[in-house]
Amino acid sequence: MKISYSDDTRRGAGHGILTCRDADFPAGAWSMALLRASDPASLATDGNGGSLWTGETRFLPVETEPAPGGGLAVLLGPEVVDALDPQEQYLVTLRQEQGEPLKARLQVRGVTYSPDGALDNTGARAAAPAPEAAPQPHAPAPPVPEPAAPETVEMPLAPDPETPRAARRPSPVLVAVLTAVLLAGGLGAWKFFDARAREEAAVLSGGEAAPAPSGGNGAAGSSLPATPKTAEEQVRAFFSGPDITAAAALKLAAELPKGTPAEQDAVYRLYYFAAENEAPGAFLPYAACLDPAAPQWGSIDKDAAAAYAAYAKAAASDAKAAKAALEAQTRLRAWLDREAAAGNARARAWLQELP
Repeated sequence: MKISYSDDTRRGAGHGILTCRDADFPAGAWSMALLRASDPASLATDGNGGSLWTGETRFLPVETEPAPGGGLAVLLGPEVVDALDPQEQYLVTLRQEQGEPLKARLQVRGVTYSPDGALDNTGARAAAPAPEAAPQPHAPAPPVPEPAAPETVEMPLAPDPETPRAARRPSPVLVAVLTAVLLAGGLGAWKFFDARAREEAAVLSGGEAAPAPSGGNGAAGSSLPATPKTAEEQVRAFFSGPDITAAAALKLAAELPKGTPAEQDAVYRLYYFAAENEAPGAFLPYAACLDPAAPQWGSIDKDAAAAYAAYAKAAASDAKAAKAALEAQTRLRAWLDREAAAGNARARAWLQELP
């Protein structure tokens, strides 16, 4: 399925249309899940006409009509449109009660928000990017008596009143100061006075600010090793890059450290993305993150029903993982039976959701 977004000019600001093509769209009721690529969050409504992002996939009923030229048009209201971000990418899943879900990647190029809605619920409005506006004419400046002739902008040096302009020279005090700065270390002195920029650059690169060089004998810091990026930075770079595929996500997940909760959260985003794109190798690690019978994974909420379903997909789609997936299902069901017998209400509810 291919999908694109456009503002719905017929219904006005805060309304949009998803035009879906290159798939079969049977008549009937449709629901939609909208997932952000930058984190495992799904759009949900708050019951008051607004929306929020949640960690569990939510399907929202949507109004549809035939699209001009074929396909399906999904009509969106402010509860969806006001949550869209042109800087974000999304995974759109459409489904009916019967049949396989249809999925496509979406990036909106411009959104006209409703007057009372915005991404951060502040009421701000944004529109599609427009070409740069032509410069507006300025009111003429009042005449200035005896305007000075144009000249090259210089440092405001105090001239000798008896020396002609062409022969003016910097004051001896300024020359002495500049000479002292140069002798103090050239580039090293500049780095001393610009410590804030140096520290900010180091933080942005993922490390700590290096100490200012003590000497002036060369390009300071040029021999320092580059600080490796954290798992979170590498995952953010992945979702902002050109190769956003399930295979690339699994490859990166295998290379990243997973020792801290922050690293586990970052890797989970890759598992989640790959599993949503039906990559066979993603189902088993994704299910383990959600499995309440397995150790805690970062800050991810446990969901026994979702884990059980992911184990089933792993067993059906990946022969190498089938045995481990079936054993994990058995272990999970036994854990739920024990917890339900001990009075765990959530475990009882999960058991009712299992096939």
